[in-house]
Amino acid sequence: MKKKLNVLIAGGDYRQTYLAGYFIKYFDKIYTIGFNQTLSFDEITHLEDIDDLKDSIDILVLPPVATNDGITVNTPFYGKNLYLNKVFEKLCPGAKIFGGNIKDALFAELVLSGFDVNDYFKNEELILANTVPTAEGALQLALEETPYVLRGAKTAVMGFGRVGKETARLFNNVGASVFVFERKADKRIEAEKMGLSAFDFNSDKIYSSDIIINTVPALVLTKDILKKLSTDTLIIDLASKPGGVDLNYAKIRGMNVIWALSLPGKVAPVTSGEIIAKTIISCLEQGGRS
Repeated sequence: MKKKLNVLIAGGDYRQTYLAGYFIKYFDKIYTIGFNQTLSFDEITHLEDIDDLKDSIDILVLPPVATNDGITVNTPFYGKNLYLNKVFEKLCPGAKIFGGNIKDALFAELVLSGFDVNDYFKNEELILANTVPTAEGALQLALEETPYVLRGAKTAVMGFGRVGKETARLFNNVGASVFVFERKADKRIEAEKMGLSAFDFNSDKIYSSDIIINTVPALVLTKDILKKLSTDTLIIDLASKPGGVDLNYAKIRGMNVIWALSLPGKVAPVTSGEIIAKTIISCLEQGGRS
């Protein structure tokens, strides 16, 4: 990987700050714009406005949610809009673009424009690495939102994929009574080999839960299920959009539902930022896609 490259890190949250700091040992010229600079680095140039950037950019790093509207970069800590087209104007031909959750239409448009586009949230190593801060974040929320100790608390984990497996393991380790709900028989067997109780989604066991943690990005906690649950049941939804909970009905019942989007960035921005940075560096060193 050549070091003499111009890098622009645009938009995002606290993760971007630590990502930028990690990049210092790899790149000479790093620019940032559109996020909260919680740390200051002499080696990094922070831009107040995209028009202040005079260099052509070889590598663009967009945030974990690149854009919400397809028009502006996602900039929750920036006081004005940062338009995607204005950012792309600063890129050199064939520039590499890294971002998270890049919408299909935007991805295709950028590829047609000749850019090398990578969605780092599709990288297997990053997905696995992110399971730990996600699970720890769920544990933190459970501790904050419950008036009782977690030891012995009946905790349902819905889905036994990467995140579900790590979450079930962590809650089990702190003494919670963990029940796994999973459609696939082979994954239920895997859970049982870990010493966990496992059930299909149609099991009535769900109704005895004190805490439900969903990892399935599809509607699994429907109105029919929610109306049979105690209103004291804490629900933590770790699934990406569209989520797995009928939020409107849960609100009508007065249930405590936390849709914990971008949890790694909220509870462990240092670790999460470095995970993204390492993924990008690895991709560049390999000369391929993430």
